[in-house]
Amino acid sequence: MSIYEITEGLLVELDEVLQQSSTNEEAYFQTLSLEQLEILYSHVSVALRRSHKFETITTLFEHNLRIYLKSLSRYQFYSGFWIGRHCVDLFFPRYGLIAEVDGGIHNEEIKMRKDEHRDVYFNDMGMVVTHIENEKIWDFTKAFLTGVRDGSIKQLDSRSTKKLMRAIYIKTIVRNKELLRT
Repeated sequence: MSIYEITEGLLVELDEVLQQSSTNEEAYFQTLSLEQLEILYSHVSVALRRSHKFETITTLFEHNLRIYLKSLSRYQFYSGFWIGRHCVDLFFPRYGLIAEVDGGIHNEEIKMRKDEHRDVYFNDMGMVVTHIENEKIWDFTKAFLTGVRDGSIKQLDSRSTKKLMRAIYIKTIVRNKELLRT
């Protein structure tokens, strides 16, 4: 069976589930495998990127940090990664760590409140959020690498990482399920 056939089958089944008002959507998603959730998540994240183009544009600082971290290929991370209805700058799944590169706009009161709300949301899911000022991305990189080496930044075991990814996929799919129909 091709990935296309698997995806189509999942989307048809999901559409039937969503049409039943009595269905507990989150319970349905709990029955899916991690691979099936990844497929649905990828559909949602593509749709989110299309509908939020202005939010997924990276700054020069974010771009430089991403390029540098990619050169250290042993640290898996995602950039422009969607969690629920939020797009994070960098997400390190093996560490449950979110790094947000913050420019001057993040010093405005309204944006600071939004950031605090997001941080609580991510913390409630078991993730740690760190905010990095544009000018301090190299300090973050050095501190991150040092913390990984000396063990002060704990790596999640494989099971915990899969559990976290499963929770992220489900939250993101449920909060954006209308995008699966587009």
